[in-house]
Amino acid sequence: MTFTPRIAAVLAAGAAVVAAPLHAQSFGDYAHDSLVGLALDFPGRHTGSPVFQQASDFMAGRLDFGGNAVVRQDFDTSRGPSHNLLVTMPGASDDFIVVGAHFDTAGSFPDLQGVDDNGSGAAVLTELAGHMAGLETETGLVFAGFGAEEIGLVGSRHYAENLTEAERENLAGMINIDSLITGDFMYAHAGSNYLDNPQLKSFWTRIHGIAEELGIDLRSNPGLNPDYPIDTGCCSDGASFEGFDIPVLWLESTNWEIGDLDGYQQTENPAIPGGATWHDPETDNWDFLEAALGEERIPQRLQDYSLLLTRLLVELTGADLIASAREAGATGYRMSDLLTRHTGDLRDLALRGAAGRLDAPAEIGRLAPVLTVEGALRPEGSDHLGQDDGASARILLGGAWQMSETLSLGGTLAYGRSKDDLTGGGDLTAKGAAVGLD
Repeated sequence: MTFTPRIAAVLAAGAAVVAAPLHAQSFGDYAHDSLVGLALDFPGRHTGSPVFQQASDFMAGRLDFGGNAVVRQDFDTSRGPSHNLLVTMPGASDDFIVVGAHFDTAGSFPDLQGVDDNGSGAAVLTELAGHMAGLETETGLVFAGFGAEEIGLVGSRHYAENLTEAERENLAGMINIDSLITGDFMYAHAGSNYLDNPQLKSFWTRIHGIAEELGIDLRSNPGLNPDYPIDTGCCSDGASFEGFDIPVLWLESTNWEIGDLDGYQQTENPAIPGGATWHDPETDNWDFLEAALGEERIPQRLQDYSLLLTRLLVELTGADLIASAREAGATGYRMSDLLTRHTGDLRDLALRGAAGRLDAPAEIGRLAPVLTVEGALRPEGSDHLGQDDGASARILLGGAWQMSETLSLGGTLAYGRSKDDLTGGGDLTAKGAAVGLD
């Protein structure tokens, strides 16, 4: 699936979405470029390291695509200063959803690329911010690149604890994206707060419905370990938001049916020692993962998660409804314009036919036939109406019986067809007939 500038493909039935300034790229392409840069150019981006600051500058450059303003939120940690990167996209209401992914790496390894954990989630975050830039939404968005996740979720906790009272009231949900490549399967879990309030499982319900529609194999924690109840996630920045009365959604790739049934063992792939690549410079790197998982795994996972989450965000923010309403209004206006021109052309044709008969009366006692065919092209179209070009054709059939020098009886039948080709694809057509007696 591809994008055109400012126009996304239809992401939900009947909803044309005006968005996605990721110039003619496929889902996952922008994330792939972000991941290549983040992982290969900035390994060892752990808290307190100079590389983290360099990686942050790179991330800010990827997040500001489409004119997004990136704000740095500073905080201190036991290992030195760190910060979050925040992109805020207000909606028509004060409500907003946080979409987050950490971009720091674990330990103090200078060569840990962190392709899986969590270059992958951070890369998808940059693509989602690009997709949603410029969209009119009912519910706003905050895209958060968290620092210091690997030393205790420090960045996300700092963000959550420093929300104002009004922001806490308006926080409508949180989506966390972490470690998308190594695991055998794709997962989306709900926050554990849904156990007390099932309504907080709404994000989970919607994304699994989207995955089913798109034919993407998306799973959820089966609850085989009693410490991790069914359909809940753990162990990443989503936990910083589970104290709020909001839906929380966890995205990850792992395998919850092996090892200790806790999702920590990611894969049964024999090429990956111990079944996990977390925090290991020898395995969580591009060359190793590509060799163990195949060249298609990284781009495929980025594509699938990007597609799922883009569709989810469009629906959760109401962008699809706003775009649909605008498109419906524009279509109505175009139809009104087309019908006005169409009926006017038919009327004018009939009036010209009648005027011609009156100007040149036939011989008394004789029937005078009438046949007129005409057409028109509008190659210039109309940018204002979203029309590339248009064409119309009309035919007039009729006759008049001259009864005396001052009296005649005539009738006509006019038929016309008009068509406008629309800039965004498709067309509008009007057909009609008119009968006249004179």
